[in-house]
Amino acid sequence: MAIGINTYREFMNWRYAAHQGFLVECLIPKIKSGSIITIGTHNESFHCDEVVAIAMLEALITEMGGKSEIHRINRKNQEKLDEMDILVDVGRELDAVTGRFDHHQVGGAGRRINRIGEKDIPLSSCGLVWHAIGLVLTGEADLAVHANPGDDIAPTLAFDKVDREFIRGIDASDNGVGMPSGFRIQEEDGSVSEVSGSPIHLSRMIGQFNSGNPHDEALQFQQFNAALAVAKAVFGNVLRDAKSFADARPQLEKALKSKRDTPEVLILDRYLRWNDHLGQVDNAGQVKLVISPLGGENNEWNLHVVRRRGRLVLQGPPADWCGKEGETLVKASGISGMVFCHGGGHMIRVSSKDTALEVAQKLLQAA
Repeated sequence: MAIGINTYREFMNWRYAAHQGFLVECLIPKIKSGSIITIGTHNESFHCDEVVAIAMLEALITEMGGKSEIHRINRKNQEKLDEMDILVDVGRELDAVTGRFDHHQVGGAGRRINRIGEKDIPLSSCGLVWHAIGLVLTGEADLAVHANPGDDIAPTLAFDKVDREFIRGIDASDNGVGMPSGFRIQEEDGSVSEVSGSPIHLSRMIGQFNSGNPHDEALQFQQFNAALAVAKAVFGNVLRDAKSFADARPQLEKALKSKRDTPEVLILDRYLRWNDHLGQVDNAGQVKLVISPLGGENNEWNLHVVRRRGRLVLQGPPADWCGKEGETLVKASGISGMVFCHGGGHMIRVSSKDTALEVAQKLLQAA
C-alpha cells in the first residue's frame, strides 16, 4: 500500500486493486490448479492479527473449494518464505498480487481512511487480508466497483461492520495504538457524528494461547492451531452477524416506502433488525412505534417505542403497565390480549397484530 494515500476514494481504489489482484492473480489460479495452497507466517510467539488473518484466508479457500496448509517459518529463512503461496505477518512486504501481507516494513502498511477522509487505525496483517478478501466473504464483492471520480461509492454494510467492530480492534492492538471508544460517520445530510461502540477484543485471548516457551516450536504449533480454531469460530459468528445486519437495511427501506395508515407506526411482516438501521433510513424521524411478529408457537407480536439518541421518542406506556404481565396487565391497561410490558416501557408484547395496533393508537393519543 502506498503511504501517500490521503483520501477515502484513493483508499477504496487501493482496496479494489488488492481485492482484484489477490483473487485473480494469486488465489483463483492456484485453486483451479488443484494444488494445496501454502500459507506461511512467522514462528515463535504468535499474535491475534496473523491468527485471525489465517482464519479468514482458510475460510475463503474452503468456500472456494480449495485446500490449504500452514507453515510457521523462521523470519530469517528467506528461501522457505519465498516458497509460500501466501505470507502473513512476515516478509516485510505488502503485495496482494503475490499474496504478501506484512506491515513490519519501514513505514508500515499505512492506515485505513474513513468516509470523512480522516486517517484511522493503522493496518496490521489482519486488516490487510480483510481488505483483500472481506468483500467476498460478506457477499458484497459486486459492490466493490472501481468508481470513477465523482461517482458515489457503494455502501458495503457487512464489510464495514466487521472492519469497524472487529478488525480495527485487532489492528490497533497489534500496532500498539489506542482504540477509540467510537467512530465518526457522515450522515445523509453531510453532518458528522460520533457513534459509540466498543470493538470486539480478541487479541489478549489469542495471546494467552502461547505456551510458556516460544522456542518450543512443536508445542507452539499445537497452541497456534488451538488459537486458530477459536479465531475461526469467533470470526464465523462475526461474519454471520454482519451479513444479517446488512440484509436488514434494504428490507427496512422497502417497508418504510410502503403506504401506512398511521405514518408514526411501522408494521413489519416478519422479524427484522430494524433498530440497527432506522436512524439512518428514517431521516425525518417520522416513525415512533414499530410493530413486528415475534413468531414461535404463540404467534405473539411486539410493539417497540423507537429510541433516538438514547431516548424514547414517546413517553411510553403508563407507569402502572410497566413490569406487569398476563391478567394483571390486562386489568391495568383495559386492553385484552396484553401479554407483557417491559419495566422500561420501551417494549410491549401482545397476542395479535390488532391488539398491537390498538395499543399503538392509545400511546400516540396520550403523547
